[in-house]
Amino acid sequence: DGPDFDLLLTDVSLPGLSGEALARHALAAWSPARRSAGRADLRVVFASGHPAPAEPMPGTVWLQKPFTLEQLRGLLGPAPRRTDHHRRGLDTV
Repeated sequence: DGPDFDLLLTDVSLPGLSGEALARHALAAWSPARRSAGRADLRVVFASGHPAPAEPMPGTVWLQKPFTLEQLRGLLGPAPRRTDHHRRGLDTV
């Protein structure tokens, strides 16, 4: 049973790997277990200083850099308030 992520926020250009390749790998790894547990798929947000492609990866969101914390919060919505997040100090975006 791997880590329980709700969101992947990644740059499009990564050393040795594209953000899209990372997203496809993460979705393939976590989606079956999440679906069997009745939870939603991993949300993927690409951040880039480049314009969004004409045909972005389906089911993903493109966030133009530079962006503010308020823009990111607006895109993601309120942070979940779960006990395990509080213990790890992850109760804010």
